[in-house]
Amino acid sequence: MRAPSIRYTVRYFTSLGYTIEQTDLKFGLGDWKISGDGLPLDGRTFRTRVLLWVEWMDYVAERIYEDFVIKEIQTHWSNANHADRVAFSAELREWGRGVLSPRLEQIVSSAPGWNTDKLPPDWKKRIRKLLGSDQTYRPLWLVLWELDGQVVGSRLSDG
Repeated sequence: MRAPSIRYTVRYFTSLGYTIEQTDLKFGLGDWKISGDGLPLDGRTFRTRVLLWVEWMDYVAERIYEDFVIKEIQTHWSNANHADRVAFSAELREWGRGVLSPRLEQIVSSAPGWNTDKLPPDWKKRIRKLLGSDQTYRPLWLVLWELDGQVVGSRLSDG
């Protein structure tokens, strides 16, 4: 991977609300510390700009993937009647054990992100929007647990 220029790196992360500190300002060869109150990677230090970008792109890919999967699962859930929700809840529990139902396989396989090779062309716009909505962000596992809790007598954590 070839990292973007020093100037672009600083400008990009600053535009997202981060502060970037470098130990070698002249050549950009020293450590890179990224700070952003409540933002992902806050307080992390990277030995190189490449490592900063690798970690960032991994975060972006995972976050875009989770956002898509959450929205698709919530859409299926909201369109389901109680019996379908009970069945879907069982599918979600099985997914937690590593078994994907055909319905979940369809959702997961169509999701953008997950790895940087599957990022959509508008990934910068998407991550900017997602970072702006972080006050309401809940990870995928928590959304699944909450949905499962809506089915009476059922919890994803139950055996």
